[in-house]
Amino acid sequence: MHGLAADRENIWIVTVAAFAALVASSTIKVADQWDRAVILRLGKFRALQAPGLFFVIPILDTVPYWVDTRVIPTSFKAGKALTKDTVPVDVDAVLFWQIVDDAHKRTERGGGTCQP
Repeated sequence: MHGLAADRENIWIVTVAAFAALVASSTIKVADQWDRAVILRLGKFRALQAPGLFFVIPILDTVPYWVDTRVIPTSFKAGKALTKDTVPVDVDAVLFWQIVDDAHKRTERGGGTCQP
């Protein structure tokens, strides 16, 4: 009987330790240098976390979006055009864009709710 009670106690300790490790791993988050994390508490905008280590409350807080603030190039297909003297030319374009206002990017007109 004594061995059975010790086994149950060990199983209980392992279960509690696994649960504590799961909660701890979901609490700690790390944002890369070019990322900003949008944090919502119960669906409302709470904070915009800068790069580095930060903590969230597992059930109350969510991180639905990671905003990339790097300069992102977008290329366009060549377009045909005519010059003033009717010479056909191909015009290529590349657009470089960057998100500047991180919080406004993911919130609806400052209302505090996050829209995908």
